[in-house]
This record gives sequence, C-alpha cells and structure tokens, in this order.
Amino acid sequence: MAFSVSYIIKAVDKFSPAAKKITRANRKMAISLKKASRSAKKFGRSLDITRKKMRKFSMQGARYARNAALTLGLPFIALSAASIKAASDMEVIYGKFDRTFEGLKGAEGYAKRFASEFGTAESTAKRIIGNSGDLLVGIGFGADTAMGLSDRVARLSADLFAANAEMTDMADAAHRLKSGLLGETEGMKALGITINQGSKEYKRYFSEAKRVTKGNELQAKAYTILRMAEEQSRKSRGAFEKGSETLKVQLFKMNEELHRSKELIGVGITPATLTLVKKIEDLAGKFNNLDDATRKSYVNTALWVSGILAAVIALAALAALLVKRTDIATKLL
Repeated sequence: MAFSVSYIIKAVDKFSPAAKKITRANRKMAISLKKASRSAKKFGRSLDITRKKMRKFSMQGARYARNAALTLGLPFIALSAASIKAASDMEVIYGKFDRTFEGLKGAEGYAKRFASEFGTAESTAKRIIGNSGDLLVGIGFGADTAMGLSDRVARLSADLFAANAEMTDMADAAHRLKSGLLGETEGMKALGITINQGSKEYKRYFSEAKRVTKGNELQAKAYTILRMAEEQSRKSRGAFEKGSETLKVQLFKMNEELHRSKELIGVGITPATLTLVKKIEDLAGKFNNLDDATRKSYVNTALWVSGILAAVIALAALAALLVKRTDIATKLL
C-alpha cells in the first residue's frame, strides 16, 4: 500500500508539468475561442450590415428604376402614342384637303401662307380651310371659289379667336363660322355675330348674291352670311396680328409648334409602328384561320403556360418569404 501511494505521488509529480502545460494550452484555447467568438460576432454584425446595405441598395435600385420608368418610360410611351395619333390625323387632314381642292394649283400655297401668317401647324391651316372648303364644294362652288371663301372664313376665325376671351381654340371659331354659312347661325353668337335672316339687310344681300350665283340659294346664303359676319366683325379685323404679343396668342403659337413636333415624331416612328401592326395582323389572321381543334389547343397551351408562370411567381414569392423568416430566426438565435 505504501509502495502504491509512493508510486502514485511520484507519478503525480512527474505528470504535474504536463498537466500544467495542458492547462495552459486549454487556457490559450479558451482565449482563442473567445476571440473567435468575438470575431464571429463581428463577422455576423458585418453580414447584417452588408445585408441591410444590399437590401437598401436594392430598394433604392427598384425606386430608381420605377422613377426612371415614370419620368422617362411612361412619358415616352405617352408621347409616342400622341405622336402616332397626330401623324395619323395629319394624314387624314391632308388627304381631305387634297380631295376638296383637287386640280387647284394654288391650294397648297393658301394653306402655307395662312400657317406662316398665323403661326399654326400646316395641318391646322389645312383642317380649318379644308373643312369650310368641303362644305362649299358640296353645295356646288368650284374649287377656286371655295378656296377664296374658305380663306376668308379662316382669317376671320383667327381674328375672332384673338378678340374673344370665350374662344379657346381657333378651330372652334372656324367651325362656328362654317356651320353658320348654311344658316345654322346660333353658334356664331359666341363670336359676337348675330344673323337675322328676316332683316332687310339680309334680304338685300341675299338678293344680290342670288344674281351672282345664278339662282343657287344655298350658295347665295353662304355669300350673304359670310358678308354679314365680316361686317359685324369689323372691329375685330386684324386682332390676331395686333395681339401677337399677348399671352393668349403666344400660348396658341407655342401649342401649335408642339403639335407640329408631335406630327414630325409621329411621321418618324410610323414606319416601325406599321411594321409591328402588320405583324400582329398577320399573326391574328393566321390564328383566326385555324380550325377549331387547333385553335383550342393553342388557347389551352397559352393557359397552361400562364399557369406555369403564375406558379413560378408564387414559388418565388414563397422562397422570398422563407428567406426573410430564416433571417429573423437567425437574429433571434
């Protein structure tokens, strides 16, 4: 027993230095683990900060993209649509003007002079002159006479537009005058013109006009009403030129320039638009010409693809939600 105890004591004495080394090593390991733990915490905080920055950056990117779409994309789409419509309207107006004054060499010159003098787009000049001309040709006037009368209507409408606060559009004033040429004179009252077809003045003018028109009463009425409208608007003659520096006239000219710009843009992008429309028409035509069974299979395939896309979107949303919940759980731990 003594031998055993003595042996154990000696063994302990021999092992003590090793035990101390182990203890020191354990302490160093503990210190290293603490440092590693602190580093891990710092790394975790760094990851959180990085994650937050990335999230913030992605949110900012989304916001910038949305703002870019709103400030650039949507207005561009709207401008393109407005420009295509302006170009389409211009095409119709030019076509109507050419048909109305077909064979009249100076027709184009009338419209261009009016546009230059009154600061309108050429399409506006052709619309105002062409609308009156179409009516006048319709009641039997020749193209030359119809142009002369239409030019008088257009110039009077410009002055009445400038002279009357109620008039916000030159084309509206021209429309009221044009409608009045056949006796529908109620709208002319807003222009300060009152035509009494029972007055002595009207009857005298009408009688004189009938001799000129060789008994054509509709033409005589148009002559008479335009003459009376011009006489009643003597004080407004030249109002557009005199008011050329007023805000109303300047805004009108500015809007006409913008309208002309839209037409030019529309003319520029129309070929590409027509190509796209043609392709869509071809595809629609091919689809419509399919037999019922094939058409139904296409529809079912389209619905199936739509369903797949919807499922993918739903799975992506679910994955995003799970990632978010995992982040939350990690933070709680």
